[in-house]
Amino acid sequence: MIDRSIFCPAVKKRNKNRPIMLYVGLISKSRNIETFLKLPIKGLKRIIGDGPHVKELSRKYPYAEFLPTMDDKTLAGAMSQANVLVFPSKNRRLEAHLVQALACGLPIAGYPTDLLSIILDRDGIGCCNTNLELAVRKALHESNASKCAQRSFEIEEFIGYAIRSHIV
Repeated sequence: MIDRSIFCPAVKKRNKNRPIMLYVGLISKSRNIETFLKLPIKGLKRIIGDGPHVKELSRKYPYAEFLPTMDDKTLAGAMSQANVLVFPSKNRRLEAHLVQALACGLPIAGYPTDLLSIILDRDGIGCCNTNLELAVRKALHESNASKCAQRSFEIEEFIGYAIRSHIV
């Protein structure tokens, strides 16, 4: 599944005064990234990935940082610097980035889709809300890195069980 020698909780403390809000994945209109970029929350919005919407969004939102898709080691470093992983899409499927972020102690914020509601079913690992701004703010202020990392183990264990049992 994921390499826990690379994806592990950050050793140094994350900057809470100027948080880094991270999106990882395909940069396309269907992912609702512009909603994330419009959020009135102080801090750096960092977008990692490639796709058909990169040029348009990077021109429209010059204050955001756009980085190309990264290898696992570089991505783990970016996740370790961030304060929250934001999933602005309203219909996402399970992606490795979710488990990788949690393994790095990074909380997740997003809309209450079936998937995120199941993953974020306890306090301290992120927040789902129909208001993305509120979800991000709560995840920034109420997260717990060790709870996030523990949840990543549980999700990975369930995925392995589901595959072995031919559930998925």
